[in-house]
Amino acid sequence: MTKLTPLIVSLALHASLSASLLAGGFKIQEQGAPALALAGALTARPAQLTAGFYNPAGLTDVRQGQFQLGGSVLVPSVQFSGINPYPGYGVASAQVRRVLTPASLFAAWPLHPRLTVGLAITFPFVNRHEWSDPFRFSGRYIAMKSELWHLRAILAAGYRLASRLAFGISMFAGKTYLGMDLVYPLILGGRVFDAAHLRLSGTSRLAAGWQAGVQFQPMHRLTLGLAYTSRLRQTFRQQQATLTPISSGEIQLDDALQTLLPARLYFNSQLDLPASLSAGVHFRPSAHLNVEIDLIWTGWQVFRGQQFQFDDSTFSVSRPADWRDVLALRAGLEYALSSALRYRLGYAFDPTPQPGSTVSPLWVDANRHLFSIGLGAPFGMLQIDTAVQLGFYQIRKIRGPNTFQFYGDYALFLFRTGLSVTYRF
Repeated sequence: MTKLTPLIVSLALHASLSASLLAGGFKIQEQGAPALALAGALTARPAQLTAGFYNPAGLTDVRQGQFQLGGSVLVPSVQFSGINPYPGYGVASAQVRRVLTPASLFAAWPLHPRLTVGLAITFPFVNRHEWSDPFRFSGRYIAMKSELWHLRAILAAGYRLASRLAFGISMFAGKTYLGMDLVYPLILGGRVFDAAHLRLSGTSRLAAGWQAGVQFQPMHRLTLGLAYTSRLRQTFRQQQATLTPISSGEIQLDDALQTLLPARLYFNSQLDLPASLSAGVHFRPSAHLNVEIDLIWTGWQVFRGQQFQFDDSTFSVSRPADWRDVLALRAGLEYALSSALRYRLGYAFDPTPQPGSTVSPLWVDANRHLFSIGLGAPFGMLQIDTAVQLGFYQIRKIRGPNTFQFYGDYALFLFRTGLSVTYRF
């Protein structure tokens, strides 16, 4: 048997881990059931409780203390069909349909006729991938499973500067949990061995950012809104990774792996979550109808790559990325048929920032069309809101140059539903 060396192990690890960590398609713009029904188009809407997330200037005309607790259920679906040269025609796999349940909390208190403060706790970045039959999956050297949850707490204030002009500012703090599983390969004598199960997991340090926004009413029933949210750098220090040897059935090889592979590793890393700039137009053609159209720029170009620095530099790896900034279109319509019921519709075109060269089983995204519908009804001092959203993705065909040399077609679909309860006091 060929003698194992740290150099061979290092080369195999580098070959297996060249992947990106985060796809822009997993930013959750819709927070709370009303926002879900309106496809997240709320930048210019005045007097709205969730303005602490979308545009703090929108808090200004909230005239009553309010509290909202909401949650949603996301069920993403991903199917893969391979082509030549790798993994080859006839190779197919699907991701396990895991239910994701991000929640949100919003509160607002008017302190003065011109000033309202708000609090929000949200999950603006959430995702999970898990491939069926992971240890036989053809992309197991790239990723079998990955998970990301970003929790953000926001303190916001909106102030009316003049009868037609409002300004808002917020500060937020966030932490991110990151996890990933893959098979660690070893190449010996032209053969590839499944040497170990590598698991990376960690929670970032707390980091802070800010948001500022304005709303201007040039004429009756028309409001313009603009909001900017800063980027946020998440830093991971001394996070744990484990390597669990996989038996090859060859005693000499397995004994060598037990000696060579450390049971635990610790890594340092960082992840940049992008800044965003949103501009919106809110129009009330009648007392019963609200219409808004937003354009949202997200600065994904800040994510140029990822480094995992292990205590043992032999295992340190680079994760290249080539992301680009994107501009999304979102529109929402709300009709109050009576004083009791509110009907909502939403649409969004959300382009992917991920080029074909970095699409892989670890993170895959595509241009998507989102269609939403929802209903709101009061019950005494409570307001109950529900919504359903369907996401239709363009089939992602990987044919050209690809960092991972993993070619084929990805078909994606998203079902999401949400419920929010608002209490006014």
